[in-house]
Formats: sequence, C-alpha cells, structure tokens
Amino acid sequence: MTERGKLYVIEGGDGSGKATQAEKTREYATSLGKNVLKRSFPRYGEPSASVVERYLNGEFGDVNSVPAEFAAYAFAVDRLAGTAEIRTHIEQGDDHIAILDRYRASNLAHQGAKIRDLQKRRDFYVWGERMETEDLGMLEPDHTVVLLVPPEISHENVANKDKRDYTDKTHDIHEADMDYQGRVKLAYEELCALFPDRYVPIECTDMDGHMRTREAIQLDIRTALGL
Repeated sequence: MTERGKLYVIEGGDGSGKATQAEKTREYATSLGKNVLKRSFPRYGEPSASVVERYLNGEFGDVNSVPAEFAAYAFAVDRLAGTAEIRTHIEQGDDHIAILDRYRASNLAHQGAKIRDLQKRRDFYVWGERMETEDLGMLEPDHTVVLLVPPEISHENVANKDKRDYTDKTHDIHEADMDYQGRVKLAYEELCALFPDRYVPIECTDMDGHMRTREAIQLDIRTALGL
C-alpha cells in the first residue's frame, strides 16, 4: 500500500505573513524533490466561497453580529469543496505533499473570537473540530503552525496588501476591527495551549515587538513541519 504524503498548514491572523511563508515553504519543499500542491483558503472566486465573500464584505452585518456557528459552516463548506483535490494529491505517495494557507484553525480562531465566555469558546473549539473531521469528513493535517503577530502590526500589514478581488475595501470586516483581531490572536494562543499536538505557535516578533525576518520565521516553520 502506498504511503500517504503529508498535509501541512500555515495558520495565523490576518496580515501575519501566511501567504509569504506558504510560498517560501513550497519553494523549499520543492528543492527537496517533493511534489508540492499549494492552496489558499478561502478559495475566493469559486462558487463555494461566494457566501464567505459576502460575509466578509459585511452583507450579513458586522463581524460580531453573525453567529459563530453560521459563519463557521460557510468557511467549512468552501474547504470541503477543495478537499478532493488535496486528498487525491497526497494519496499519490509520500513524495507528494500539500501546503495550505489557512485551514481549520482559522475557523476556530476567527469565529471563536466572537464568543466572550471562555468555557463556551472552548466548547466551540471542540464542536468545530468534530464538525469538520467527523460530520464533514475533512482531512486531518499532519502538522499545523500558527504565526502569532500583534494585531496592530497585522492591521498595518493588511493595509499594504494588493487589492483583493472579493472586496473593494482595504480591510474586510474581520481585518477592520482591531479589538476583534486581538481576540483572534488570543483564540489562536488558546488553541495552541489546548491542542499542543495539533497546533505549534511561532512568535513572529522579537522581544522589542519588531517583526522578525522572513528567513528566521521560515526556519522555525521548517523545523516545526519536520522539513
């Protein structure tokens, strides 16, 4: 029986550098002779992401007015639609790997951040894990790293992004709310503490609060992923 390849996920808040690090990881894994599939979620422009795009544009209300479970299903449906391609790729052998920019932890952190009560938030994390793996049968990542960046730096980084197809704003409803972004970072930290076997945190700022170099962060990612 052919051994399955690996599924690696790079997570983090908006503006944390996920896309850059996912591409650097792809380049490095390719240099090792791996056959690499790299994908980003949500899959903007695809029919499966249409509700997500409308949500992020504020059509259903501000970030705190849309219930966590409702939004979580919308994001999960889009990832479910992209699962077959990923599964087919990694099942071709252990030299085939997939690198994802966002996956399940984004749902847990961004939607969990709406829940102020700690126990209810933790219950949501458990529900979200079960909903995606057991109810929807989605893939379980082999390794997930979480890039941790202070919300004020994330906000600045988002403002420097190129124009996105899904919105004409500089910041979507997730990115625009600084208090919410702080709660998202906290949620990611909670996930790393609650599920240390699933989520590995990587601090992207130094002791003085400045962003570390992309190269230094990339080395930490390679170590965490076992590359």
